[in-house]
Amino acid sequence: MNIKKSTVFVAMTAMLTMAACDDTPTTPDFDSENAAVVEGRVDETTPSQGAATGPQRAPGTAAQTVSVVQISASGEYSELASAEVQADGTYRVESVPHGRTNTAVVAYVDGRAAGEVMIHGEIEARSTVRPAPITYETTMETRAFARIMASGRADQTSTTELALLLRASGSELEALLASDAELDAVAEGSAEASATMNEVFADAGVSLDATTRSNVMLDAAVDFAADLLGGISLDAAHAEYSDAAIDAWTEAGARLETIVMATAGAATTLDAVVEGRTSVRGRIVTEPVLFNLRARERAAAQYQTSAEATLAATIESSIADARAGVETTSGTAAAVKSELGTRLESTIDATTDAAVDLLAAGASAVVRANVRAAAETALAEATLSTRLDTAASASAAAEAMATYRTEVRNAVQAMVEASGDTSVDVDVITELFIAACGGAYIR
Repeated sequence: MNIKKSTVFVAMTAMLTMAACDDTPTTPDFDSENAAVVEGRVDETTPSQGAATGPQRAPGTAAQTVSVVQISASGEYSELASAEVQADGTYRVESVPHGRTNTAVVAYVDGRAAGEVMIHGEIEARSTVRPAPITYETTMETRAFARIMASGRADQTSTTELALLLRASGSELEALLASDAELDAVAEGSAEASATMNEVFADAGVSLDATTRSNVMLDAAVDFAADLLGGISLDAAHAEYSDAAIDAWTEAGARLETIVMATAGAATTLDAVVEGRTSVRGRIVTEPVLFNLRARERAAAQYQTSAEATLAATIESSIADARAGVETTSGTAAAVKSELGTRLESTIDATTDAAVDLLAAGASAVVRANVRAAAETALAEATLSTRLDTAASASAAAEAMATYRTEVRNAVQAMVEASGDTSVDVDVITELFIAACGGAYIR
């Protein structure tokens, strides 16, 4: 799974041939009448190699110029148009060729590539494109995508998915961005995570490969960039983007329980790939875990008005607490794992009690004891840790999930039979127990 380094990463640290701000691109397909405009802002630029200072932020950003570039299949950057960066960090690039995909904006300090951001989707004729502000995070996403392109795995993921799954702040990313090896690990892990989702969705009979996911998420990704450019906090904007992604996938035909399993596998494979290879492993894997917990919360919430509402409400509340707990961890992998373990135990206890109350309300002590034993078995089946313990690749994770629902359903069926309640919807309770698993497993 090693990713080949492209010569682009040498080129990114050297001065590209810069067109003047009002120059017309010389690309043979350039159509000035239908040219687009790209405008945005540089919020963070990386320091030069060995510099003592940390990230430089707008206003007063060190960036002097930006270029709209095309990323080739080999991961190389070709300049399409350029412009100066204003004192407040804003820029406006005119005469940008339309009809291009896999494009990005690169900010330069003294000719050195010091920050990047992807442009999602195709640049349309006569459009004004507004990418997210250039930050350490968008730089990581863009450079990771270029490496994925160079590895030949671009069909397994997308820029919209990288923006969804990768998240970290500037100070956490300084060491990562200075290391080709760490960027390679993040790129490889991201591709493997998306490949896991591809396989899990396919195994579930859902036509939701990486290209389809990107297409249905495109509007949400553009809105996410606009929110950030408009000054909305990253936390608020990312939460909205995560919910929009889940909405888009369900509207495309995926059940929430399948999204739960796909994202659990994705978080696990990403962690397995980056383990021991990046100084910010904990922060890199936290966002996929939080996304998985958000999907679990949604899976429980959908039954809040059903006959199983009390069980659903208990699980929804417990998973919401788990997500809040993970969000406030120190960010190390050990802290994330510890917090998940603690929250999982709480979820198991609460779900067991709620299931017993639902299925054996008013029953004898013997019946309630039988239901409790069966409920604990069902939750053991729903816990993913043993299945995903060695899932270091997409195929391994997908295989681990292949019989997951069947095993959980069998355990739930036994619980229902122990209660003697024939009116209960076994499939609904199965999905609720899957939601109650408590999160993706982090080694």
